Amino acid sequence: MFPNFSVTSGAQLNEALQMQMEVQRRLNDQLEVSNFNKHNQFSFIYYYYYFFFHLCNKRE
Repeated sequence: MFPNFSVTSGAQLNEALQMQMEVQRRLNDQLEVSNFNKHNQFSFIYYYYYFFFHLCNKRE
């Protein structure tokens, strides 16, 4: 059913899988940071314009 890997190729397969999992973890971390930054950038712009608008209306 399963291929007969030698000890060396089995170790290489294990190392390759560990490297792939590390790459996926890092990409996921980057995606989370990117989404966090996009949300915070939007929030900053929204609040900036919100307060600026109210500040201008209070002066009139």
